[in-house]
Amino acid sequence: MTRPSAEAPIHAYLPDGGHVVVEFADVESRITAADHVVDVLVAIDDGSERDLEDAIRSEADELGLRTSTSGARHPTVMLVGPPRA
Repeated sequence: MTRPSAEAPIHAYLPDGGHVVVEFADVESRITAADHVVDVLVAIDDGSERDLEDAIRSEADELGLRTSTSGARHPTVMLVGPPRA
C-alpha cells in the first residue's frame, strides 16, 4: 500500500550526494511545518545533511514542534512531530 502524496515524506537530494528525508508524525505537524521545511531546503540548497538537519530542527523548535533524527545512517531521516506533553 502506498501513502497519498499529501502524507509522503519530503526528500532532499543534495549536490554532494547527501539525502535528507523529513517525515511528519501527524497531520497537524505537517500543516504547521511543511512550508517551513521547504523554505529551509530552498535556502540551504548547497549545504550538507548536517546543515539541513540543524536548520530544520531550528525551524521546528521555533514552531513549538519536536524533532528526532536518525543521523547515524544515510540518508538522514528526521521526524517532525507535536510538542512533548
